[in-house]
Amino acid sequence: MELEERWAQWLGGFKPGSVISCALGSHNFPEKDQFQELLLGFELTGLSFLAALKPPLGAATIEEALPEGFQGRVGGRGVIQGGWVPQPSILSHWESLMSDPQIVLVPELSDLMFRARLLAEELKVAVVVENIVPYILQYLNAMTL
Repeated sequence: MELEERWAQWLGGFKPGSVISCALGSHNFPEKDQFQELLLGFELTGLSFLAALKPPLGAATIEEALPEGFQGRVGGRGVIQGGWVPQPSILSHWESLMSDPQIVLVPELSDLMFRARLLAEELKVAVVVENIVPYILQYLNAMTL
């Protein structure tokens, strides 16, 4: 599958391995505060990011759920896509499975957990986070002390 022009153009502005890619899948519906904490965590990294997320529980749209002032602070270095993105094409754009991949998996369903373990433990191309929100909250709390 060829990468769409809009994604190729945006990703082409960054070095390989410098963009965080996050896709929580179609069965993951975080609470609004969890959704916002995830995005604030991306912001705090200072890195560019592409997040494919569904609106959180209690919000009709992605835009409605964004933290106050978020878009202005992250500018063009962060994209939140309210739906599906061509992950295989994005990953192959940088040949990421061949050159120091940085994949974080947050599996929710049992079949996804099996695949995540395969990628992390057997192929060693990813790490698995059972529930990322407590880690982000811990990081953000440490930053504010």
